[in-house]
Amino acid sequence: AITAGEGKKKGRMSEEEELKKRAVSACATVYPKWDEWKEFISANPNLIYQAKDRYGWTCAHRASRNGRLDVLECILMHHKQTNNDEILKVVESKRNDGWTPAHIGAYYGRLECFVFLMQHAPTGVKWNLEQKDFVGRTPLDCAIEQKKQNIVDYIQRIQQQNYQLDPPPPAAAAATTSRKSSSSSSQSASTSSTNASSAASA
Repeated sequence: AITAGEGKKKGRMSEEEELKKRAVSACATVYPKWDEWKEFISANPNLIYQAKDRYGWTCAHRASRNGRLDVLECILMHHKQTNNDEILKVVESKRNDGWTPAHIGAYYGRLECFVFLMQHAPTGVKWNLEQKDFVGRTPLDCAIEQKKQNIVDYIQRIQQQNYQLDPPPPAAAAATTSRKSSSSSSQSASTSSTNASSAASA
């Protein structure tokens, strides 16, 4: 299990510092003990927004770097469970160089994570897309620099839509309508069959 004892015993860091380090480093790669990390964060939800490494990386930055949508969803889940707005603010936190998780997602082309960040940004989509790092780069600039066309196309489309997020794809909406229609038809057919059987019995 994840504990905070090792660093303290060696005199290198306090228990609190060790916990914060583990909260962030767990998101650094495809963490092999995902259930263990979720259990750890469930016991220490404040670490979601309190934990930063010396460069300012948070759980949300690491998740965006490595395409860990599951970590971002875990953050949202804890926000809903605790009703603590500080937890959700981590998706807009800044690294020491001014990069937000959106800058990270754009730079590495993590479209799913980037869309998630826009959908749940507490300060709004426009604010997030206009944030600049310490040399003046926005998330769009990072995507262009790294030739992440999927992110470039997404951001430009949102800007053209006056920072309104995309509606559900028409195909998905049509599929939902089709399923509802099919379900209604099945219920109607079932009702007709039942009525016919009742009439025959009478």
